[in-house]
Formats: sequence, structure tokens, C-alpha cells
Amino acid sequence: MKNTKVILTISIILLVLFIALATKFWFSYFLDLNSNGALTVKDNNYGTLELRTIKLQDHAEMHFGDINDAIEGYEFTVDNNKTGTVKYRLYIEDVPCSMIEESCSPIMTIKRSELNYALYLNGDLLKSGNLADVENDLIDTQVINIDVYNKYELRFWLDESADDIDGKYYHYRVKVEEVNNEKNN
Repeated sequence: MKNTKVILTISIILLVLFIALATKFWFSYFLDLNSNGALTVKDNNYGTLELRTIKLQDHAEMHFGDINDAIEGYEFTVDNNKTGTVKYRLYIEDVPCSMIEESCSPIMTIKRSELNYALYLNGDLLKSGNLADVENDLIDTQVINIDVYNKYELRFWLDESADDIDGKYYHYRVKVEEVNNEKNN
């Protein structure tokens, strides 16, 4: 009789545990299916998009005539984990010295006009030019399907007009913004 009570008690505990776990997984599954998901940007090296810095040391080595010889290649992806096709915009933002922890000053900052850039999408050159010519920080607009990712590479090199850049910095951040259906212009 004692063994039957122990077995019955253990069975009831296991049954309650099974029902609780089954309910949790069922709700998780259906909540995930009904959620709107996320449009994410991930740095291939760090897992999340972080502040990036270009530091120039040797003025003579930084002038290139070909975008394939660019000094900086920053790779990141835009993933569509949402439940439908998404239109997004990609921005490059200057990060002011006041937000940098190291000893940064406006005097040590490279101007946008002194940098050229090239943006690659999935291995193909998408656009290039002088960074000062980028209007409203917008560097790309794309439509991305469900469960697809776009792989970007952003390269920089000095413009021929750059002067006195030894030891200077350019701090930037890449930002993705989903375009709502109402604002699809």
C-alpha cells in the first residue's frame, strides 16, 4: 500500500510537470507564430552592431585610386525575421566626440569630405562616392523577403583632397530603419 501511494504521488507530480511544460511550449509556439518578428542588423565579428572607428596612421599609405584597395572593410548583415516582406533604409551616422570615451576632439576627427566609401551588397558593388555627398545619412534602401539576409560590406579610403590626417579618427555607426507601409515613398 505504501509503495502504491509513492508511485501514485510520483506519477501525479510527473503528470502535472508534463502538462505545465506542454502548455508552455504550446503557448510559446503559437505566440512566436503570431508575433511580428524583428528586422535585425548583426556585425559579422561581434554579433551586434557597434560603434566603428577608422584611425589613420600613415598619410602616404591611405590614398588609393581603386575601391578594392580600401583601407577599411566593415561587414554586417540585415536579417528579416519578421512575418512578411520588409522595406528598410540603411543609414551611416557620425558619432560625435562627446560620445567617445577615449581622448577624442573635433580637431582629431576626419571630415566626411576627406573620405570616400564603397557599399557592397551580397558581394556586388552597390554604390560608391565621397562620404560628404551622402544625403541625410541614407546609404541604401532595400526590400527584403521573409527569412532572408542581406550581407553588406562598407569600405572607406581617403579622398585625394584629404590633408593632415595622421592619427585622426572617423567614428561612425550604421543604423537600419524599417519603412512603415504608410511612409513607403
